[in-house]
Amino acid sequence: MLEKNLSAYVDPDGNSLNLAWSARLRSDAEIEDLARRLKEQAASGEMQDEPSACLLAWTERNRKYAGEWPVNVLFERIIQVADLSYIDKDEPRELCELVLGLGDGKTIIKNLMRQSKLFGLDDPSGIRFRGKFFALSGRFAYGTNWQCAHEVRLRGGRVQPAPNEHTHYLVLGLMESLDSLQSDVRKTLEEAQALRKNGRPIRVVSEARWTQELVS
Repeated sequence: MLEKNLSAYVDPDGNSLNLAWSARLRSDAEIEDLARRLKEQAASGEMQDEPSACLLAWTERNRKYAGEWPVNVLFERIIQVADLSYIDKDEPRELCELVLGLGDGKTIIKNLMRQSKLFGLDDPSGIRFRGKFFALSGRFAYGTNWQCAHEVRLRGGRVQPAPNEHTHYLVLGLMESLDSLQSDVRKTLEEAQALRKNGRPIRVVSEARWTQELVS
């Protein structure tokens, strides 16, 4: 297992640095600079050509959505890749696969509007972390699975590989297709639904709601 540098995710006081809600509207000049750095990386060999070209193409196609969630979060992650400030060596490739699966910014935002109806989300207000059990399913705009689990643990929560009778929250990340769920996500949802039918108070939460609670 790769050693993780926790200082990349906390400020000098030990508080979490939440990319999702610190992300800001990027100017055209900043996006042009991002594209330039990605091109230079591909040319210099600092990063593998395939992820660099993939992220460059996605950046140029989606610049007009750079101020909207969750596209703004994906831009922040791409900026980290361009700055070579990511921790996990697989981050560029994982991020490339994620944006290719999610599609363009317009599709991502449209799908988010349909997510609650399709998945039967609860999205409760006031999600509690300390002492609660979380299962995370799907791929998240916020970050890698390790980063998302770290945010839960940082707040005193515990992360489970799958929902069970002890789970309080099942959090669903953004997925490649809302019409054709990945088999592992479908299985996780079915497990959560079965637990609820048996009287377990598990709540199904969207990534958007979960992310908002990280800074509340």
